Amino acid sequence: MGMVIRAGIARFRGDDQRAVRELERAVDLFDSVHMNALANSSRRRLGQILGSTRGQELVQTAEDWMREHGVADPEKMTCFHAGPL
Repeated sequence: MGMVIRAGIARFRGDDQRAVRELERAVDLFDSVHMNALANSSRRRLGQILGSTRGQELVQTAEDWMREHGVADPEKMTCFHAGPL
């Protein structure tokens, strides 16, 4: 969770590059230990920050997983696990 917190602090300070690095590390770690809710919340937030085609793909992948697992509001879940934008 430290990486997600550091990403939020970096984002607050306007350092999107650091936020991206921290979220990429968080996604990799959460995926590796099968913490899927945290991985997909972090993936979704990473995609939103990137905003590129890659970012859109990350958001879509995360939202697809969330919907498959009964999440009615992906943004609320993302905020719960990965903080607000």
